Amino acid sequence: MNEMTAQAGESPAQSSFCTFGLLVTGKGERDFLPDLFRSLMARAGCTFAVVRRIGQRHPITSPARRLKMVGSGQDIPTNDESEIGIPVRHFLRQPPCRFLVLIDDVETIRHPKNELKQSFPGFDERVHGAKIVARLELDHVLSNPQTCAFLRSLFGWCVQRLLDHCPVYDAGLGAYFNLQGGVREPLTADQ
Repeated sequence: MNEMTAQAGESPAQSSFCTFGLLVTGKGERDFLPDLFRSLMARAGCTFAVVRRIGQRHPITSPARRLKMVGSGQDIPTNDESEIGIPVRHFLRQPPCRFLVLIDDVETIRHPKNELKQSFPGFDERVHGAKIVARLELDHVLSNPQTCAFLRSLFGWCVQRLLDHCPVYDAGLGAYFNLQGGVREPLTADQ
């Protein structure tokens, strides 16, 4: 069900549909990551869609790189502002309920993609990654409360937004994914 269908077929009280936009850094994530959130989409009035693939970025720390436009005192738009900032602002301004999540490789474990490439020489991240994500059961993946801190933090943040802002079809949504007792990443847990 897409956003337009949900709004057209439901009463005004049910039309508070949330869209989570994803900024992703890889081509594989762009192609298949929204499917990772299918269990949330089935349990609440929401959808997940890639807003933009941005590639890997490095922080700009040099004050010299923040140039001023002559005579205006405003910053000159950088490529990041025009390629990311403007599309993101456009996405967030659309009604009714929008959130944006930056997805990057944030886990503290070894990257499984490299291990798969070594074990299976024909491994293709985009083709095989889509098949893997389609078969993942997040309730099972997050059933061990001591693993996947970043993933649990991400799902915890999304679940809280859904409970606060969206129609929830499954009253037990907050009890899934070991959100109550499982580890979360301290860096993002409070966001």
